[in-house]
Amino acid sequence: MKKALFMTLSASFVFWLVCLFSYDKNLLLNAFKAQKAEAVSSSTQVVNLSVTVQDYLSFLVSSGGNINLGNLTPRTANCNQSGTVLSVDTNAANGYKMTPSDGFATSSALVHTDASTPIVDFVSGTVAAPVVWSLSTVYGLGVTLWSGSTAVAAPWSVAGGAPADACVVASTKWAAVGTTSATTTGLTVTGPIATTDYSKWGWKVNVDNTQKTGVYAGTVTFTVVNVLS
Repeated sequence: MKKALFMTLSASFVFWLVCLFSYDKNLLLNAFKAQKAEAVSSSTQVVNLSVTVQDYLSFLVSSGGNINLGNLTPRTANCNQSGTVLSVDTNAANGYKMTPSDGFATSSALVHTDASTPIVDFVSGTVAAPVVWSLSTVYGLGVTLWSGSTAVAAPWSVAGGAPADACVVASTKWAAVGTTSATTTGLTVTGPIATTDYSKWGWKVNVDNTQKTGVYAGTVTFTVVNVLS
């Protein structure tokens, strides 16, 4: 009986010894794995990023896309001072340039419904050198840059700054619309432009008493070019 009890105790001791060894072995393995994981987690990698921002330009007619200069009595000019409001958004480093053009060398954009009789361009001023239009015997279609987000600069600037009413103020300067967009720039705005930039253009027309009666119509094109450098 003692021998049997001894063998039973011995077997139990061996069983618990094996369990203890296995438990300690797992502890050692887990500790080793933890050390390896801790060492790997300190590794870093670099991702290189790049992007190219493109040239951006948004150009809209905010108002005045259709200008009706009314019923015109010869030698009595009609004027639309509220005119055409143009808006520009751009990311160009040095702003933008704007030029009006109509594609006609000597006549204006206004052509009779007979498709052959035009109203002449304003005969005294050009975009490069606009002038005061004060005489009722001066004829043609003229344009003026009379106001904008950026203060109106030479050659359009008038005494006392931008006029409150370009059609009434005697010092308002007028010009014939250029032949092409390559004509002398009508407006230069230096950049960068932080917010939407506006410019206001007025229209004036007068004819001699020899002008053919009837309806005249046509279009003027404004071209904007970003100044990138």
